[in-house]
Amino acid sequence: MISIKNALRELLDKFDEIDKKFPCAFGDTAVREAMSLTIQDGFLDYSDRYYDIDKYLAYSPDWEGDKPYYDHLNEACDLATHEAFKTFFNHPEVLAVDKENTTRQMRLDAFQDHTATSKEGNEYDYYFGWIESLE
Repeated sequence: MISIKNALRELLDKFDEIDKKFPCAFGDTAVREAMSLTIQDGFLDYSDRYYDIDKYLAYSPDWEGDKPYYDHLNEACDLATHEAFKTFFNHPEVLAVDKENTTRQMRLDAFQDHTATSKEGNEYDYYFGWIESLE
């Protein structure tokens, strides 16, 4: 059984911090999809493509509903999000996962661990949504 519980908790805590600093940053489906793709590329598939995602489409808290929020992208939030992912992917628990002897589904199950919550009580699905199965 794979466990990345500490790495996941630290990632969720970091996202909670980012969410406090940049309210509403993770509130859009497009942002969550980009973040989920980052996990799929970087942890489930072990691709370096996650480094290519430097824009998570996080919008600024000054966004007003009458304008497209993409006009209000928050670069500082995107950078903080990217750095949080880099820290996660370089965490000893994540690096210790044997990609040769684990399946994508096993790694997904480890990531979608409901027992790993942030200090604020958030689970992975708060930021990433849910993937039922990869098989």
